Amino acid sequence: MDWLKSQFRSENTINSNGNIWQKIKKHPLRRAFFIFFAAFIFLGMVFFTKANNFFSVINKNIGKDDLAAIFPIDEKVDLYKNNDRTNFLILGVRGEGDSEHGGLLTDTIIVASVDSKKKQAALISLPRDIYLRIPSTQKKEKINAAYLIGEEKLPGGGGLELSKRAVEYVAGLFIDHVISVDFEAFKEIMDEFGGVDIYLEKEFSENKQWGTNFYIPAGQQHLDGETALYYTRSRFSSNDFDRARRQQQVLMAIKDKATQLGFLTNPFKINSMLEILKNRVKTDITIFDIIKYSRLMQEIEDNDIKYKVFSTEDGTLIQTYIDGAYVLLPASGNFGEIREISKNIFN
Repeated sequence: MDWLKSQFRSENTINSNGNIWQKIKKHPLRRAFFIFFAAFIFLGMVFFTKANNFFSVINKNIGKDDLAAIFPIDEKVDLYKNNDRTNFLILGVRGEGDSEHGGLLTDTIIVASVDSKKKQAALISLPRDIYLRIPSTQKKEKINAAYLIGEEKLPGGGGLELSKRAVEYVAGLFIDHVISVDFEAFKEIMDEFGGVDIYLEKEFSENKQWGTNFYIPAGQQHLDGETALYYTRSRFSSNDFDRARRQQQVLMAIKDKATQLGFLTNPFKINSMLEILKNRVKTDITIFDIIKYSRLMQEIEDNDIKYKVFSTEDGTLIQTYIDGAYVLLPASGNFGEIREISKNIFN
């Protein structure tokens, strides 16, 4: 750079007509540098304009006035909020095109919590069968129905809001951002990354759910998009709690692969990802939030990531049947214990 500056100082760079380009054209190296620099700035502007427009399209259906009118707050919950801690609610759905099989019921409910001061993160999974009165409604349902009910009342954003309120009620955490991803998008994202690597302590087999024997041997394994989708959705051979642990495992594998690929420093990869996510994702997150927190996650060591799956196994939930349907209720009679654990996950 010093050499470049000296080259400009060595002559009258601006001639009597004020034309800097005449001097630049006489030096091929200068010309190449300026062309490269201009192209870099142009591509950057195109990328961020496209990315921002993409997220603006996603966000446009989520109007605060509409939410307040359609989903009035009917029960005040004292939510835990820490300025150093950001909570993201991650929802996995089949997709709107699969309404016949519960396309808008959430199979995945994970709170990803990031503490920027402690440089720690946590994944907190809530089973989809938790039974409660859905906030802002009079309906008693499983928590995975909150997204469906919300979308029925306010398509294009109501599902995010009602799921957020239901999770806040159960976990007692203020949710800063929400994102829902359908399974097809998940599969294609995995393939865009070239798959992910995971380690299985024991073999995994599911021969009841997919009409065929789905099998992954023990040890280090590479999963493509379809295999990862089956792995994270299978539950007949074990239970929903094990499935939640597998979902957390794959989510961390995605984080590791994104870091390995230098995802955030490659606009072309991000551009491909935006094309995949189009119309398959709903969120209130901006592109700048994603870049900020993704970079923070790269600074967090694996041993500083905590995992929690609420279940009957840890004593926080009990199973029962209501109107013939299997449901989970808080073992203590209320969600106080779950809220306390979620609040103190980093302590």
